[in-house]
Amino acid sequence: MCNATTSPSGYEVSICLEQPDPGSSLTGQVAVSAVVTTTGMPSGTRVQAVVFCRDTWPCTRRDDGYLITDWSGDPDGAGGKRYTFMFDTTRYADDPATTLHAYAEVNDGWSTQAPATEVALVNGNDQDAALPTGFAPHQAPPDPGLVVGAVGDGAGASPPRRTSPASSSVGIPVSSSTSATSTTRARPRSSTTGTTSTATGRSSQ
Repeated sequence: MCNATTSPSGYEVSICLEQPDPGSSLTGQVAVSAVVTTTGMPSGTRVQAVVFCRDTWPCTRRDDGYLITDWSGDPDGAGGKRYTFMFDTTRYADDPATTLHAYAEVNDGWSTQAPATEVALVNGNDQDAALPTGFAPHQAPPDPGLVVGAVGDGAGASPPRRTSPASSSVGIPVSSSTSATSTTRARPRSSTTGTTSTATGRSSQ
């Protein structure tokens, strides 16, 4: 089943659901594939993914009909790309009229129409299987009882070595230097006594 859609920009995208064949009865794991070809797509524009849905389209991850988004297609040898995934039909209740859809998403925000293929799910299930969640209840370890720990400084129980005050915190001795202080005494002041002479003149007659 194929569907060709023209975008608002004028290029065309064709998508064909090639597997499984219409009217097939599916059991267990089944390959589902779609081939996408483009015509007139401008540079920088590309098909970025193909979305597969069940019984509805478009679909998101929150929808019950969402199956998978394939982001990496492989060249099909004819100018297109093939997008394939393995459909686990055992997850669903038996249904004689399940419809598979596939549509392409383009990186400019536009999406194609979706071709449809009607198949039957035949696994002997009367209801959908529960999805695995990965949750497991926590099992607490058994109670080991009271554990007593002893703390010491060695088998000899010797007291710790005292650290010299003149040592640094990393064990490197610190040298201390004593600076000598010299005191200069003041010399006493010497006093000089001056001598005064008096000359007496004698007159002659």
